[in-house]
Amino acid sequence: MAFSIARFWFKGWIHDLYVDPSFHFTWFGFDFIQPLPEAGMYMVFFLLFLAAICIALGAAFRIASISFFVLFTYVELLDKAPYLNHYYFVSIIALLLCFTSANKRLSIDSLITSDKITHIPAYQVYMFIIQLALVYLFAGVAKLNSAWLLDAMPMKIWLPARADAPLIGSFLRLEETAYLFSWMGAFYDLTIVFFLMASRTRKWAYAAVVIFHVMTWYLFQIGMFPWIMIGLTLVFFPPSAHERFWKRFERNNGTVALDIPVTPKRIVSRTFVAFLSIHFFVQLMLPLRSHWLSDNVFWDEAGYRFSWRVMLMEKAGYIHFTVVDPSSGKRKLVEPSAHLTQLQEIQMSTQPDMILQYAAFLKAEAELAGIESPEIYAESFVSLNGKGSQRFVNPAIDLTTISPATNRMEWLVSPDNLLVQE
Repeated sequence: MAFSIARFWFKGWIHDLYVDPSFHFTWFGFDFIQPLPEAGMYMVFFLLFLAAICIALGAAFRIASISFFVLFTYVELLDKAPYLNHYYFVSIIALLLCFTSANKRLSIDSLITSDKITHIPAYQVYMFIIQLALVYLFAGVAKLNSAWLLDAMPMKIWLPARADAPLIGSFLRLEETAYLFSWMGAFYDLTIVFFLMASRTRKWAYAAVVIFHVMTWYLFQIGMFPWIMIGLTLVFFPPSAHERFWKRFERNNGTVALDIPVTPKRIVSRTFVAFLSIHFFVQLMLPLRSHWLSDNVFWDEAGYRFSWRVMLMEKAGYIHFTVVDPSSGKRKLVEPSAHLTQLQEIQMSTQPDMILQYAAFLKAEAELAGIESPEIYAESFVSLNGKGSQRFVNPAIDLTTISPATNRMEWLVSPDNLLVQE
């Protein structure tokens, strides 16, 4: 994460995503969270970088882990447009890390205190294993749809686009390759946890983890997520495997682990048990909510976020808005590029909740210009998984009359071929 944050800084993304935009797509219930002035945002990312380094070194670990979680989640809540599954995943892992004793050995903290231990409560490992298992299993179940398995979408679109890759480029052009990647991806997500949990298959399963994530990083350029998964999956290995590896460093530091007394068993507090229970209940419910919110989650995206639907669709759209003054009948065409960055416009054009947010913004702008009760209409078209472009928002509906709680298919246009993915 320290490397990722430094990369974010040097590529100019802090300015592009959080300083330059004049409008931000806030999260429901978190409208009060707004970006700081430019200097403040750069300070936030500097502190994030510092906290990540401190966590890695085990220096002021408790303060660093809490700071990292709060600051990273703050950045994530500023705007929906940059949302990625792995940003959400990092927030979760950072939260869980706050409750661990990860700085008790081989750390700066352990060098300056006498509080060295050889054992930790088992829950500190199991909570990461459970979290990883949920991510993999929900990602696998989400792949059990006709578009992924029968049509090999969106792999048929993405893999040929990498046909210039050395050595494997010609292989990526083949339709059979798209089906192979789709089926193997589903099999991997659905089974890897069980292979990692079994001692006989663990080493081979971890090799598969490395190969799988390095390949996805190379082919799809999805940032640090593959490396995070490769590192974190090591929690599936037993304590003895870690002990053998790290003992060589302890010897070099003059520390003999076996001379350190074993800490007595500690009873997990009821408060923490309640916290973990609530946390994992939420982690179960969030991916499932789309099943009662939507009949076609890839079209209306009700419940799509936070559900571990990773790389499951290729969706592109175009949209523009018309502001109508009902008293005079005057109409004004508005292109989103007038207020939004390119990333915001791309994301908003296919995501219904963001379309409503932008319509509300246009309404407020029109009212400031002296228009009473302005009406906002949208002309939009969306293509899903390479199928023909289809009308998305009902152009006859005034978007200012739509509540975020309204069923999205009441104001979206049903696709001609239903595009059923579940």
